[in-house]
Amino acid sequence: MKTLFASISENVQFVLLCLAVTAAVVLLAWGGERLVMKKRHRLNTAHTITTVGMLAAISGVLMVIELPLFFAPPFYKLDFSELPVLICAFSLGPVAGVVCEFLKVLIHLLLKGTSTAFVGDLANFLVGCSFVLPASILYQKLLSKKGAVASLALGTGVMTVFGSLFNAWFLIPRFAVMYGLPLDAIIAMGTQVNGAITDLSTLVLLAVVPFNLLKGVLVFLAALMPLGVLAQPININNNPNQPGYVVPSQQRMQNEMKIQQQQQQSMLKQDLNNQTRSQQQHLQNQLQTNQQRAAQGGNLNAPQQVRPNNNGGMLRQTNP
Repeated sequence: MKTLFASISENVQFVLLCLAVTAAVVLLAWGGERLVMKKRHRLNTAHTITTVGMLAAISGVLMVIELPLFFAPPFYKLDFSELPVLICAFSLGPVAGVVCEFLKVLIHLLLKGTSTAFVGDLANFLVGCSFVLPASILYQKLLSKKGAVASLALGTGVMTVFGSLFNAWFLIPRFAVMYGLPLDAIIAMGTQVNGAITDLSTLVLLAVVPFNLLKGVLVFLAALMPLGVLAQPININNNPNQPGYVVPSQQRMQNEMKIQQQQQQSMLKQDLNNQTRSQQQHLQNQLQTNQQRAAQGGNLNAPQQVRPNNNGGMLRQTNP
């Protein structure tokens, strides 16, 4: 009975810890967003909700596609689910990025469930936020292509350091406790793939650090193209930190109205050209008709040619 109550108590404590950590991350994102973005995106608009939900769904599906690594234990698997989250955070702000990250983990749990007693899912959320948060905050401050590269580099570095320390101090020991395994059993999984792994320190140094660094670099390279093509122009032409900022939904309506006005002006110009061309053709036809009539009238009034007298002598007028 005591074991049951102890297990329930540990699970409740873990759930409370997850909620507290999630709230702390959201608060950190909110503070960073207020610091670097003068005008922020509201999360209760239809456009923002739709965008965050769509990108979170894509991330959840990408999270299902996992690639094992030859140098790490089997519970470390590589995926590219951070890519849509980065696009969300770069275009809508850090808070939207954190919400997208949280929804991504929930969607993954609905699609595949958990195989790590929710410890790995919490780790995925926190390590993902350690990549997305600093990258998006710095990008929203710089808002340039060079800023995007610097932001991704910063996110990679922070994720590598945070992920390694988090694994050493919390994730691996907690994983062992939740599964009722000794820590040596977890280390033995690393020893099977790399004989140089003999303790927790070497496990972190030879497996966790390369894993986070490789994931950060691959996501960095994969994110350069979409973030350079999509996210950067969104904010360069409509900078929330500059005067005259327009909400993206209003900006789209203005662009659509501008396109409609341009189309109407083009149609009016084409109609005017057609009318002008028709009038010119009509005037030209009238001019040709008048010239033909004038030529015909000249032929009728021309003097008759005198015929020669073939009989010789002068012509006499005879009475009938």
